[in-house]
Amino acid sequence: ANAINGAAHRLIASGTNDVVTLKDFARARFALQKANVPLTNLIAIVDPSVEFTLSTLSTLTDVSGNAKWEGIITSGISTGMRFIRNVYGFDVYVSNYLKDGIAETISGNTVADGVANLFFSATPGLTPFIGAMRQAPKVDSEYNKDLQRDEYVTTCRYGLAMYRPENFVTIISDKVSAIA
Repeated sequence: ANAINGAAHRLIASGTNDVVTLKDFARARFALQKANVPLTNLIAIVDPSVEFTLSTLSTLTDVSGNAKWEGIITSGISTGMRFIRNVYGFDVYVSNYLKDGIAETISGNTVADGVANLFFSATPGLTPFIGAMRQAPKVDSEYNKDLQRDEYVTTCRYGLAMYRPENFVTIISDKVSAIA
């Protein structure tokens, strides 16, 4: 569960059939609060199946009881890759490039074909990842006589790593069940 300060930072979605619900956004916010992460510039990067699930929640689409979400039926919940509305303080982005095919059991909950949805604070100096450039980009070129053109190659050495694990929450959801 990757518990930090008593709050799990790796969770399986709480919805039926392991789909992400609004409760999961609150769980991610709670985990960040317990880890003393500033609740500014909160970012969530989710799978399109999460957008589908949220778009079909009756608690959001029934505007008579929730005016903040008014207009979802006519305009949808996102435009491009970004949500129109903020969810529990998170600016939500949709991505098809999240790690998928995850089979995992956490605290007795199991997911067979999951996708890792990411939640973190992008406050400067507190981002969860760090990158380092070991070798600056170097450009080499040569003339290709056979094709009558100049060809260029750029090489460099770099690395990325987890820097602040307390500022990173992963919620694994079943993307197949969400749209079934």
